[in-house]
Amino acid sequence: MKHTPIILQVLLPVIIIVILLTTTIIISGTFIFRNYESQAVAERSLQTAEIVSDDVHTFASGVYNLTASLAGMPSIYSMDPEQIIPVFQATAKVNDYMELLYIQDMNGDQLARSTGALGNRKTRWWFTQMERTKRPFVSPSYFSVGTGLPCASVFFPVFNPDASTPEMVGILAIDIKLDYFQELVERVSNTTDRNYTFIIDGDGNMVSHPNRQYVEELYNYKSLTRQVPLLDANGNKQYDGTGALVTTKEPLEISESFKELLTMALSGNHITEVAEIEGVSSIVSCTPVSLPGDSSDWFIINVQNQEMVMGTITTSFLKIVPIAIVILLLASFFYWQVARHLAKNIKYLVQSMDTIAQGDFTQPLEQQWSMSSEILDIAKSLNQVMTNLGTVISSVKQGSNTMDSLAKELDAAVAESAQLLDSAGDTVGSLESTLEQQNQKISMNNSSLRNILISIRALNGQINSQSSSVAEASSSLDKMQEHLVAISSNTNRVNSHMDELFTAVESVRLLQDELGQLVGATSGKSDSLTMVNEAIEAIADQTNLLAMNAAIEAAHAGDTGKGFAVVADEIRKLSEESSTQLKESKDNITAINTSIASIVQLTNKLEKVVEDIFQKANNVHRLSQENGAAITSNLNEISLILNDVKTITEVTSNVAKHNNSIENHVRAISDGSKAMQDTSTDFTQNFQAISSLIAQITSILQATKSVSGRSALASADLTNLTEKFKV
Repeated sequence: MKHTPIILQVLLPVIIIVILLTTTIIISGTFIFRNYESQAVAERSLQTAEIVSDDVHTFASGVYNLTASLAGMPSIYSMDPEQIIPVFQATAKVNDYMELLYIQDMNGDQLARSTGALGNRKTRWWFTQMERTKRPFVSPSYFSVGTGLPCASVFFPVFNPDASTPEMVGILAIDIKLDYFQELVERVSNTTDRNYTFIIDGDGNMVSHPNRQYVEELYNYKSLTRQVPLLDANGNKQYDGTGALVTTKEPLEISESFKELLTMALSGNHITEVAEIEGVSSIVSCTPVSLPGDSSDWFIINVQNQEMVMGTITTSFLKIVPIAIVILLLASFFYWQVARHLAKNIKYLVQSMDTIAQGDFTQPLEQQWSMSSEILDIAKSLNQVMTNLGTVISSVKQGSNTMDSLAKELDAAVAESAQLLDSAGDTVGSLESTLEQQNQKISMNNSSLRNILISIRALNGQINSQSSSVAEASSSLDKMQEHLVAISSNTNRVNSHMDELFTAVESVRLLQDELGQLVGATSGKSDSLTMVNEAIEAIADQTNLLAMNAAIEAAHAGDTGKGFAVVADEIRKLSEESSTQLKESKDNITAINTSIASIVQLTNKLEKVVEDIFQKANNVHRLSQENGAAITSNLNEISLILNDVKTITEVTSNVAKHNNSIENHVRAISDGSKAMQDTSTDFTQNFQAISSLIAQITSILQATKSVSGRSALASADLTNLTEKFKV
């Protein structure tokens, strides 16, 4: 069977692979680069739209903030035209983009304007909206005939903050010219390449476009209409009586793709899509612009001519393809030359390998100058392999002979090891029996030690109970001793009080004698007072009688005796008063005598009571002395008992300590016995493990003997095999 040469086997697939790879790279690169460039164009388009969007938002916010500042000025919310007009004129002068400033009250009457005549705006749509919502907003755009440019208005409610209840007093409005937006879109557009940007408001009205005809004809991308001026027979534009341009509404024709894109854009979405505009495939990006206040969004739309943008990319790739084909042909020719030279050297190596395959390691490869460095390295490696294989085969022969002798020695060693293991097994069995008997004795000792520990613990319980009882008795004796000491102290105080009582009784006796003497003296004086009182009473009676006689004589004397009659009458009154006082004194003396008699009776009774107290106090004093002696005797006896109790407590404590020491020693013995038992159990388990290991070793020795036999057979086969090689 004829085989294909290696040069063709290697060269043709490589050439085919290179051709396919190059073609794939060119085609894939074209699509990838076109897609990448298309995305880059879309991103640039969207960035342009966002830049314009930022400028529009900044401009609208500036006008809105300026309107808010004006609405908050006192001169504005005063609603005084004389104050408002100068502010309007000054503001319009420094802001040339402002077409008109005006303010109206809540009746719609305009109070002031920067220019023009005043009017009523009650019926305007923006007045109705502001009256309903009271929120500021930016209006949709509209075309101004006066400026020839689109305009927009900012409407702001005016409140009077100085009123007790702030309320809306008017509406401030500023009409702004959008020529700045027109300049902006013209600056960023290139109409020659059909790359341009335009602006529409929330109602779809065209605000700014590089082609001003779109603005003048009021293109509306929501209603898809435009306002076309009417021309006369001479082709001139027609105007009505007010000077306004006469127009007619016509439908706006756009592609379906552009219509769908505008529908999505007017919904407030950021969009970048391909759409057909005026028959040209374009990359269209739309970005909404958020206006301040209660306003609808405006939209920035950027259009890029797709064919012009992508045409440059296609031209570049068409120039790259021929260059790539030439490079591919040159690479294929160079590869064919290298492969032909490589195939020649490989053929020589194959012939040498056939010799080695036949087992002849005596003919090394010749190293030719025409070989490449890699082929020379292969030849050197093959020569080294041949040398190493010869050495290995010689070593294998020697190893085979050595293995045979070692197998015989291993058989003898296995037989001797088996005998020794049998003897070790018998010894281990005897040790296991001895350890089992020792474990039984240790178990009996552990049982006895547990009984001893139980008895010791019971004795400890009794000792603890006795110690508790002795402690309670000692505590009771201490309390009794304290009570007796307190009683003894109280008895001493009673004796002291009894001495004081004797002194007090003696004092009472002395006072009683003095009281008797005083009562006797008082009784005598009372009798004297009675006698004096009787004498005074007799004198008073005589005086009264004399006074009566004097009064009678004075009456006989007439006017001459009137003075004497007065004196006699006073003497008579004095005599009667003395008789009354003497009677009261007599009654008092009688009462004093009665009281003295009562005092004498009470004094006699007090003497008997004092005598009785004196006798009872003597008895109490005698009993107190006897109790004191008894208490002293009891205290001495309790002291002796307490000493005995302390001795018992010390003895009990010593017994408890010795008992605890005995328990600890017994527990230590028990622990040692358990440890000995555990150790014996471990020995038993170890000997059982040794027995198991001996059995395993015996099994291994038998397997080793079997392996040794098979090794001897393998060694003989290996010797026969190595004899076939030439070294």
